[in-house]
Amino acid sequence: PWVFDHLVNLQQLSLYSNQLTSLPARVFDHLANLQHLYLGDNQLSALPVGVFDKLAQLTDLGLNGNQLKSVPDGAFARLSSLTHVWLHTNPWDCQCTDILYLSGWAAQHSGIVGEGWPWRHSPDSAKCSGTNTPVRAVTEASTSPSKCP
Repeated sequence: PWVFDHLVNLQQLSLYSNQLTSLPARVFDHLANLQHLYLGDNQLSALPVGVFDKLAQLTDLGLNGNQLKSVPDGAFARLSSLTHVWLHTNPWDCQCTDILYLSGWAAQHSGIVGEGWPWRHSPDSAKCSGTNTPVRAVTEASTSPSKCP
């Protein structure tokens, strides 16, 4: 069992600035009532597939200030309640085709992408590493599977 498994009524979890380098798969699966999850200012370099899938009530998701280069396909697909997402200050790899899920998602959900505290709307705050191009502007034509690690 994971450390959070018995906290079934938890609504807010702040793991902000804890030097986390990874998350175990399914670590949040028992937190069905979670509304606010702050993972910002850690050292996360990847997210496990499906790590947010059980968080249907989540409204706020902070992933800013990590080492994320992409997110798994479908990472946010089940987060239908999201109203605020922080994605900025990550080294998003916009040359690799792995970025295309996030790019498409950020373009479709530009109204909930922001930065700052309190949150302010900033749809272009998630930038490609090295180019400053907004992640939501990346197209399939500008990426290549051969540029993926």
